[in-house]
Amino acid sequence: MDEVKSSATVTSSSRTNGTITFLDDSKAAVTFYSSGDNVCMRVTDPDQNKTASTAENISLIIASGAPADSETLTLAEEGVNAGTFFGCVATSASATAINDGVLSAQSNSQVTALYNDPLDATPNVTATAWIDPDGIVFDSSALTPVSGAAVHLMDKGGAPVKLPVGWANPFITSADGVFSFPSLPEGSYRVKVEAGRRHQFPADVPNGLLGGTLRVTDASKGAAFDLAANGRLSFDIPLTPTTPPDLVVDKKASKTSMELGDLVKYTITVENMTPAPVTGATVTDTLPKGIHYRPGTTLVDGLSVADPSFDGTRNATWSLGTLAAGQISTIEFTAAPGAG
Repeated sequence: MDEVKSSATVTSSSRTNGTITFLDDSKAAVTFYSSGDNVCMRVTDPDQNKTASTAENISLIIASGAPADSETLTLAEEGVNAGTFFGCVATSASATAINDGVLSAQSNSQVTALYNDPLDATPNVTATAWIDPDGIVFDSSALTPVSGAAVHLMDKGGAPVKLPVGWANPFITSADGVFSFPSLPEGSYRVKVEAGRRHQFPADVPNGLLGGTLRVTDASKGAAFDLAANGRLSFDIPLTPTTPPDLVVDKKASKTSMELGDLVKYTITVENMTPAPVTGATVTDTLPKGIHYRPGTTLVDGLSVADPSFDGTRNATWSLGTLAAGQISTIEFTAAPGAG
């Protein structure tokens, strides 16, 4: 009998999704450009380094919508066996032809870069950057963008400005700190910013150009400013960094006045403001004179727990254990008026 042999070849490959980073001419990372700047990009995709002894090229498409234009760029590997690829395209506020080597990009518009590697798990990767955005909300100390800031656009008297459909007021900033409003009718306006407990508006910083690009004016700090017809905002907004307490506690009562026989529900919220867990957290609340805790009524985050401990006075103490970074825990309990 002939011997039957079988063979199999097993191959494996490890591919990583490409990433796109926007850079300036000096290869420093940026989130926005001025019209006329070179828009530079780095694609990091090690599996496109196919030959260890040769610097290779990849292609990328960058597009704008104001006016519509797109360019196909060739990005060169930044060194033999580097796995990173770099290239730039010039921009212009004027309309230009597709693939003419200049990207049309007007103020307050975005450009989008698209990189495709069909063999990656995520073959299409995109990234966006702004051209001359209305403004950036930034930390006046670190000169870094502030995310989650609510920029309110108001008339001179402080009333919210009604914007066309599709525009938000307030505008909530993302990680790039950019805020944007449409062209506005002639008039006087002002802005205010709400940015949580870690930043304060307005910031007490001098007018001028901070960090070479951030524009600070009186309008940046809440002063009224005038716009001609179809005018746009053209300033950035600094915020003063603050140091909030590690834990922030708030207490609310369901009633402000009571009579004998009434019940009042108290709600205490505790928020961990730190970027790390807080262990051994306890809350001590002093009940008003003549108000008595009702046994068996405590809920912590909606779950029934043991009654608080008392120190012989009106001080009630609950143990919350560990609070994760950013966690908000809620204590609810019922009390009633009585003698003593």
